[in-house]
Amino acid sequence: MEGMHGGHYYRATFSYDFRDAQDNRVWGTWNKNFSTEDGAREFAERELPVGKKVVVRFSPKDPTLNSLELDSWTYSGERPLRLLS
Repeated sequence: MEGMHGGHYYRATFSYDFRDAQDNRVWGTWNKNFSTEDGAREFAERELPVGKKVVVRFSPKDPTLNSLELDSWTYSGERPLRLLS
């Protein structure tokens, strides 16, 4: 997490990796900004703790075009729309 003084926001950054249909390893990241450090930490601990299994949807023709699916049962904020690695 990184804080920006002046803009006063905190960014939670998540990295993930997966295997495509040809068993190649692909990876990506997703970021979300927060107005407080506590908000960023609480979100990260609740939604995406280190080691959590996640669902990643990707294009079979170009797996670098992928998106992270958050658990709709627990995720209470905005859903990520699209990720590019």
